[in-house]
Amino acid sequence: YKKEQKDDDLLVKYNVKLNSFIVKDDEKEIAIPKSVDWCGDFEEGKALIATNYKYGILDVNSNICVPCNYDEIRLGHGNVVVVKEQDKYKLLDWVNGEIKAVFDEIKHLRDSYFVFKEKWNYGVIDNDGIKIIPAHY
Repeated sequence: YKKEQKDDDLLVKYNVKLNSFIVKDDEKEIAIPKSVDWCGDFEEGKALIATNYKYGILDVNSNICVPCNYDEIRLGHGNVVVVKEQDKYKLLDWVNGEIKAVFDEIKHLRDSYFVFKEKWNYGVIDNDGIKIIPAHY
């Protein structure tokens, strides 16, 4: 979705009462706040959004769960996403806002595991930010 987007499969209309754009996709209507410049596809109940080149997350109930404060967001597994703020990556629970871990870099590996970089070494953490393989490699 972009404010100026026209797509045959996606109906975008403005709702004055909600002060939102309404996206109809797969027979479900989702209100996208007027302040949002861009909205990605919904996956597992969430979609990436952007405002002024900063990224956040919107849920299917039209709640901005993660404000558009981040330079980058990578969707992870379950309730966890990787966000970049300045020069650090954070493992963030998008449902409750809890930061699980902070490292020089974090990338989704598979399932509920992530590769992290600490100084010059790499290791593996889980969805809770717990080190499964310490950064010795």
